[in-house]
Amino acid sequence: MSTRDDDDYDVGYKKPPKKTQFKKGQSGNSKGRPKGSRNIATLLEEALFRKVTIKDERGSRKVTFVEALVHKMSVDALKGDPRAATKIIELIKYHDARKAHASGDVNEIGDTAPFKVTQADLDIMRSLARDLDVSVGDIEETEE
Repeated sequence: MSTRDDDDYDVGYKKPPKKTQFKKGQSGNSKGRPKGSRNIATLLEEALFRKVTIKDERGSRKVTFVEALVHKMSVDALKGDPRAATKIIELIKYHDARKAHASGDVNEIGDTAPFKVTQADLDIMRSLARDLDVSVGDIEETEE
């Protein structure tokens, strides 16, 4: 359907009437996203990578929030907190899986190799526990 306006303009597919078109310099969403507003990814990145001050055996120092969180979880895990230990192991598994995936080190069904705690890992954990004067009880090597 084609009609004629005063300016000899064809109205049709992808050609709306002139009176309903946006005026020059006018946006279709004039109250859209304000300039300078940040999305959730930006806000999360700013929160996780801001500098915080922690106090540990080395004294007071500034680290990122993520570093402080991992440090706190590690200390809590060594003190015997099972939830913190589980979270640390999950983070290690996740990191190892991402690293294996990036390097192409996957098995025939597409999974990364399972996480296994070796005797060397156990020795390191015991040494850390001794250094932090933390009792972690008997740690036994287990097969998954």
